[in-house]
Amino acid sequence: MASKFTKKFKKNKRKAGKNAADNIAAQNNVEESVVIASADGIASDVLDDSVNDIAVSGDNDGFDDLSVIDISSEVEYRLNQERTGIEVVKLTKSASTRAYNSFDLFFIKMWAAIVAFISYISEGISGIFSKIFKRTLPVRYVKAFISALLIILVIIIVLSPFNLQIGNRGENVTIFNNSLIPVCRTENGVEKWGYANKSGKEIIPCKFYDAEPFYNGVAFVKTDDLSWRLIGTDGKFKGDLIVRMTDVNEERPVGDFNNSEKRAWIRESRDKYTFIKTNGSKAFKNIYYNYVESFSNGYAMVRVGEEYKFINKYGKVKSPVYKDAKSFSEGIAAVRKDSGWTFVNTSFKEIGKGAAYTAVTSFKNGYAWVRVGETVYLIDKNGKAVTPTDFVDLKPSDETLRELGAL
Repeated sequence: MASKFTKKFKKNKRKAGKNAADNIAAQNNVEESVVIASADGIASDVLDDSVNDIAVSGDNDGFDDLSVIDISSEVEYRLNQERTGIEVVKLTKSASTRAYNSFDLFFIKMWAAIVAFISYISEGISGIFSKIFKRTLPVRYVKAFISALLIILVIIIVLSPFNLQIGNRGENVTIFNNSLIPVCRTENGVEKWGYANKSGKEIIPCKFYDAEPFYNGVAFVKTDDLSWRLIGTDGKFKGDLIVRMTDVNEERPVGDFNNSEKRAWIRESRDKYTFIKTNGSKAFKNIYYNYVESFSNGYAMVRVGEEYKFINKYGKVKSPVYKDAKSFSEGIAAVRKDSGWTFVNTSFKEIGKGAAYTAVTSFKNGYAWVRVGETVYLIDKNGKAVTPTDFVDLKPSDETLRELGAL
């Protein structure tokens, strides 16, 4: 504090100020004090330079307005006008300060740690280089090299191709490969579809009538009112495959490759389905089905005539023949036998005690709804009924009741 003031008051005034300050400090349990007096714009520190948290101020005429200021607690102890008592006055903080929150401190510390780490590694590399090659390698060069590598690494991580992984009935498959997602532009009132990356840049021009998401590096696109074709991430068609519809209102005649088997179904004509590979070629030669569903948990449900069965990706039948069936979901498939509906695992063994149900839904989040006669209830993967006490609200939705034929 003494560095801020260059002049001192006379000895008697300094002593008087010191004594007055000490008295005020003693009365208010202030251990140390600093006397600051001002006159004609000149201020003077008259106490120990090392004391920084208490200040005493007064005028130059006997210190009639003497006060002790506790800077740390922002409290001023001031003599009243009669000099008979002490007035305590709360002060407002006038010093310019900057507060650092925990978030700021975390990054400051992290930055300091990174700088220290680079310095430590650089000195080590420089030392090793000097010992091996008997030549001095300046530490600053090593620091610059390591810093450049770190910057490049961060850029690679940030700009690396975005691959969104999703779970499909317990399996990991890739969706939106190479960040390509369907986007639409409207030209003269007509919607045209293409693909853009995660930054919004159009990669495959918007020229298709419709476009499905990329799975396993391929996607189906609608090239005109009635035709669908398969393209790769480069926008080029895969093979000569063209799937045609007979009517513009017909349901989409293609599935997708959202499965680990890399197979997608196509409908060539009414009640004539087959599967294709990601290169656009047929997965099975001269094998057709009257109805199919997408692969899940290693199998696809197919129907030939009135017979339902499950095939693997090579077209081999791996299950018994059923009266009806649903695709695998969470490793369990619903199948209907003569006695009614039941559930089987991927080895086609019945779960639970092989109970027969009137109607069922597929498993979702570990549970499935079933109906026996007019009674609807929930079961787990062991076939055990879930009691209402296990859930706050155990009531099927209207959609579920319709699926079970109970609405």
